[in-house]
Amino acid sequence: MNNDTGEVIASLRKELKLTRILTVISIVVTLILFGVVFWMQRTVKTSVEPLAEQLSEIDTETLNGIMTNLEVVTEEIAEADIDWEKLSETVNSLDVDAVNEVIQGMDTEALSEMLVNLNEAIETLQQLGNNMGSSLQGWLFGGNGEGD
Repeated sequence: MNNDTGEVIASLRKELKLTRILTVISIVVTLILFGVVFWMQRTVKTSVEPLAEQLSEIDTETLNGIMTNLEVVTEEIAEADIDWEKLSETVNSLDVDAVNEVIQGMDTEALSEMLVNLNEAIETLQQLGNNMGSSLQGWLFGGNGEGD
């Protein structure tokens, strides 16, 4: 009987050792994931702040007025019988230099670059969130994280 008890105790010690190892590994992986999420949050914040500053400078009332006017014009164009030849002549007579002067006052390259960075950051965060969610679901419910 003592021999059986000794074997059970040895088996339990092995299982306890394995459980401790898996617990330590889980803690290390969790800390690494938190570090990655924290780093990504800081990266996104530094990418988004300049964009947020530029967006805060936009006059939304004027922008809404322009969009409303554009919608009205679009509806009028759809309803109108357009003389495309005359429209072409009008566009050709447009003062391109005046348009260029207006565009030069805007920093369109920086805005475009910030929007690209923002889109990439959002995609990365969404992917990270999906991966963490499925991993956490698998860990909590004993599945493989693929929507068992």
